[in-house]
Amino acid sequence: MITRYANILFLPALILLVSILFNLEKIDENLWKFPAHVILQSLFLYGVLGLANYWAPFRIAIAFLISLFLFIDMSYGAPLSITIVMSAVNTSPSEAWAFLQFNLIEVVFSILIFIGLSFSWITSDWRFISAFSITGMIYLTIPTLSNLEEFLSSKHYKAHQESGLARGHPEWFTKIEYLVDKDMSRRLPLLASVRGLTDSISFMLKDVNLESSWTGVRLKTPAEDILVIGIGESLRAGNMTIYGYERDTTPILSGLKKNQVIDIFKHVYAAGTNTWTAIPAALTMSGRDGGRADLSKSIVNLARDAGYKVYWISNQPKYSQWDFSVSAIAEQANETRFFSESMDNVGNDAVLLSELQEILKSKDKKKILVLLHFYGSHMNFSDRYPKEFEFFSGRNGQLDQYDNSILYSDYLQGKVINLMQKYGGKYLFFSDHGLIAPGSRMSLKHDIREVPDLDSLWVPMIAYPTDSLDISVNRSISLYYFECIFSKWSGITANELETYCDHVMNMDEILFLDSRLILHRENIYASS
Repeated sequence: MITRYANILFLPALILLVSILFNLEKIDENLWKFPAHVILQSLFLYGVLGLANYWAPFRIAIAFLISLFLFIDMSYGAPLSITIVMSAVNTSPSEAWAFLQFNLIEVVFSILIFIGLSFSWITSDWRFISAFSITGMIYLTIPTLSNLEEFLSSKHYKAHQESGLARGHPEWFTKIEYLVDKDMSRRLPLLASVRGLTDSISFMLKDVNLESSWTGVRLKTPAEDILVIGIGESLRAGNMTIYGYERDTTPILSGLKKNQVIDIFKHVYAAGTNTWTAIPAALTMSGRDGGRADLSKSIVNLARDAGYKVYWISNQPKYSQWDFSVSAIAEQANETRFFSESMDNVGNDAVLLSELQEILKSKDKKKILVLLHFYGSHMNFSDRYPKEFEFFSGRNGQLDQYDNSILYSDYLQGKVINLMQKYGGKYLFFSDHGLIAPGSRMSLKHDIREVPDLDSLWVPMIAYPTDSLDISVNRSISLYYFECIFSKWSGITANELETYCDHVMNMDEILFLDSRLILHRENIYASS
């Protein structure tokens, strides 16, 4: 008898738990809304699983999607998005393993939910299943249909419609997507992930041009023979002493700043919240409405068109063959070297220093641009530095390890600047993106929420020598238009950059892409 009741009650209790977790943000609403949402969603999910029970693969697929969306929600506080899908597509086995370790509790919990939803007992009574399914569908659709005209006449829909057409979706699809994404998903948060799936599919099916499409490329004289750009990884300005952090995580850069060897730009904001969005947006002339970066107009192609020999030297794993990945921009260089291409575990970033020194030593008469892509402070943080840099301890393990990785990055940046002092040329360093502030629920994770915290976009930018970039260190800078910063710094320009850069470099706002490739604008400029 006990076993029978346990079988009957287990799945409803599990579905009730899932619904509660998906609706935690509604808990502060009035007393009846939260339980009403939870109960009605639970009825709908039970009905769907009951329908799926007639074909085992379908039920397993439904259980997998629910568990996957729950895992993403617990890990990032966000629905499934194109950023998450593309990052997963482009990840390496070592990165995937590090991610799973970093989110071990969420992984185990989601697996248990998946097993419970897939294999627990469910009623075969068609009357119950039908009643639950119909009740759930009424709950989902009637409020939307009753306000249909209002939704489709709103300014938010007009903006969504333009975005949908820009992404190649027909008008009927854009309407359905909007209603599901903006209204129905409030009653069933699982539906907030639909756009992530549709965007990812359409993104992968589109053709992309990698050949240079710059016109009228020219080089101002006198031009620098040696240009080096360093791109950091997951480096928060808020955890660096040079930006006011209380721990001494940047002793070398602090000394160089004090001796006026380098410029530290105080208010720099990433172009996106993870590598997959931030790097293409920063290194290309991106669209003014967000979306796919124009890889044909990359700074790599621009420099090559100006007569530079370009090197891309990376300690990041080489991503997949997908032509929209960061690797696609890297492959535009004359010479490309991925030190982690076939490694199970990524080594320390010191490997980039020896490679840079060899390039500088063997430089011929040709002008060169070297892009160094560091692995920096990518999780797992403890793997990013040698034992001798295990300096910070006592707060919490994760924060200590993160700060140690920054201490090691500080050491490496000092070494790069030493090489530049020896061989000449100019060096510009910035981080691709930051992380969510330590101490919060999503402490030190990628901020891929629909509305990211600007603090997670605040990143360092350093220039050597001083005054090599004619921009005030006190003004706010958006790396979304880094192609214009690169043009000003390098002296390389093109027809497409002239008017565009005059406009964006004088805007009173920063620009960045969220996890859905939607462009945000924020008026937070500091005084120049």
